[in-house]
Amino acid sequence: MEQRKDGGALLKDRNILRKMWRLRRQEFIAILGFVTASWCFSCWGMPFPGNADAQRLLPQRRFFGSLLDPSSFQRETFVCETLDRWLPSPPPKSSMVALEIEPESSRYWPYLRPADCKWYMDRIYVVGELYGERLQKKEMQEMAATAEGMGASLRALAWRKAGIPSEVKPGSIDMGLMADGAFTALGPKKTEAALKRMYIMLKNSGRFYIVANEQDEKMALRGQLDIGFEPEVLLKLGWQIRASKRDHGLVVAYLTKRRRAKPAAKAKKSFD
Repeated sequence: MEQRKDGGALLKDRNILRKMWRLRRQEFIAILGFVTASWCFSCWGMPFPGNADAQRLLPQRRFFGSLLDPSSFQRETFVCETLDRWLPSPPPKSSMVALEIEPESSRYWPYLRPADCKWYMDRIYVVGELYGERLQKKEMQEMAATAEGMGASLRALAWRKAGIPSEVKPGSIDMGLMADGAFTALGPKKTEAALKRMYIMLKNSGRFYIVANEQDEKMALRGQLDIGFEPEVLLKLGWQIRASKRDHGLVVAYLTKRRRAKPAAKAKKSFD
């Protein structure tokens, strides 16, 4: 992995997050009016539910779950806490590259970077066939702001033919991501193609994170993301589930490339 000498990424991250929190609060005020807004302000000052780790992680990394939707808040907290256990620990000042296939938003990106990490997120790729059709200019601007807040550049790429985008070299991605909803939108055939492409782009030491809902598992993956019970499509492509956890209607899984057994050494011929 490359080394970067520049610092100050965390400070820039926090400044961006503060601005975006202010914008979201202003939206609540405009929509809900004076009475509801007053209630929102009182709730905003309340501590985050959950354990101490959640209270530390969520305010420092961008959080998209609305406080007015408890179920959304619980899902976001669950994803945040679960991914945090499985993130890599590269040497300080290392430069990392992430890639998400067919995203609907950038809501999970900040969870790919620990709150107190000493490495840098250098670049985030967005690739796929459908993302350009599903995302509006507003969502793309939000993605760019999220990447900038993490100290990373954003590259949005489309693939129209078989294979991976020419801008992404095989075995160059440190962290891959596919989020809930993407699998159902793609369907079984295109899901398999996406998983195959991710396998090609990910480093041998890379980590692939999946967040899926029940419909994703049933309709596209055709199996549950549980250790030892991997869907056939994952086994076929060489993926191995290293850890998984499910709650609040979601499953979060951490996958790596399955290590292939080395061919047995040929026995030396004896001339005795």
